[in-house]
Amino acid sequence: MLRFIHTADLHIGRNFTRFPEGVAVRLRAARVGAIERLGESAQTLGVRHVLIAGDMFDAAYVPAEDRRQAAAAMAEFPGIQWWIIPGNHDPAAAPVWDAWRAAPPPNTTLLETAAPVEMEPGVWLLPAPLSGAQQPGDPTRVLEGMATPEGSVRIALAHGSVGSFGSTADPNAIDTRRLARLGCSYVALGDWHGQKEVAEGVLYAGTPEPDGFGAQGRALVVDVDGIRSTHQSLESGQFSWHSSESVLLPDMVATDAARVVAEARPEGRARTALWRWRPTGRISPQGQAALQSAFAEAAPDFLHAQADWSGVLPLYSAADAAAMAPEGALRMGVEALMAQASAGTNPAAHRALSLLASVLKETI
Repeated sequence: MLRFIHTADLHIGRNFTRFPEGVAVRLRAARVGAIERLGESAQTLGVRHVLIAGDMFDAAYVPAEDRRQAAAAMAEFPGIQWWIIPGNHDPAAAPVWDAWRAAPPPNTTLLETAAPVEMEPGVWLLPAPLSGAQQPGDPTRVLEGMATPEGSVRIALAHGSVGSFGSTADPNAIDTRRLARLGCSYVALGDWHGQKEVAEGVLYAGTPEPDGFGAQGRALVVDVDGIRSTHQSLESGQFSWHSSESVLLPDMVATDAARVVAEARPEGRARTALWRWRPTGRISPQGQAALQSAFAEAAPDFLHAQADWSGVLPLYSAADAAAMAPEGALRMGVEALMAQASAGTNPAAHRALSLLASVLKETI
């Protein structure tokens, strides 16, 4: 029986410019760290091979430190062979591989051509590398007719989307019917960042380090015994990405704010988590201020926390209007702005009321 780890889409060198610099640096480093975690898991599980199904690097060019640290991380596990195919982000023609070829780790094999390679006696790897980012057609068509000795165990390695993903047809989609004709015990796919079994023995491993809210960092441990294969998920992410929503009640008072935030925050280790929260509903300006204060109090517990307040509409009362403008034309204007803010018809209305309140406070 052969056991190996199937992974893909490490995207080493990815920039996270939408985050603060300190957070971005840690997220970037975690992508190289995924190699170390996979190597450690391989040693623990007695695995001798790791298959990377494309997009090891995020782009055709990545900084030298990212490439060299990735190579060094693989070299630290001499008992493990890393089998790599180029993907659409890092096709074979990409300059990043020129530098890699100049000094490859001795325990790595870059599969640049569509030709079978014997992984172990009687076990053959059938690679479908991408030569260019816009390679036309089904990338697995090169696997058809790929011959191996009779009785061999065949494992395919490819990168691309299957026809069932997305709302529109992908001209480069993988035809799962073709995969079924290959006579493979297992087909290791990359490109989809979530784990998914698209057919028996045909799986996406997902990304080993998540890069978006709601994503998970996982790989697959695969056991092949003749023509049959079994698999199990392997947790590999350093950071977790959480997304949650809360429906706010109109009668929420300031004292409810801490409870609402506590119920919305994700469970688990906060310091290695990124949290995106979206509350929705209509509440008083005082309630929203208390909610924002409670969220600001909780945010430093996390690697990164952000709130989307676009779904929160202010709920003003007659007392709020009277407090700002007891009577006259100003009162009418305040009431009109409050109505627009509460209905969500004028995005600037709530901000205008806040500014007006500040001005009136200074003039009193």
